[in-house]
Amino acid sequence: MYSSEKKSLRRFLIIYLGSTMTLFIISMAIFYSFERHNLLDAQKKSIKKDSIEMVHKLRELHQINSNIVIYPNSLSYQSAIFDIADIHHPSKLKLI
Repeated sequence: MYSSEKKSLRRFLIIYLGSTMTLFIISMAIFYSFERHNLLDAQKKSIKKDSIEMVHKLRELHQINSNIVIYPNSLSYQSAIFDIADIHHPSKLKLI
């Protein structure tokens, strides 16, 4: 092989590998961005569904007049929603 052929082959390989790596990096960045947005949307939907269920339980709670007040809570978020204005005595408070 002549030296000019070796130089041409080397340049071709450098250009080929450089463009391949650039394309790979760009496609991975786009994929990561898409997956991140997809994950955030799924989390938002899950949180919205859970909050709608809790609001529904609170509405039911306001419609029922009983001696024991049962408030909805979520173990996955380690939280609960309390209607402090309606709590007259701590013994009436229960979490479901």
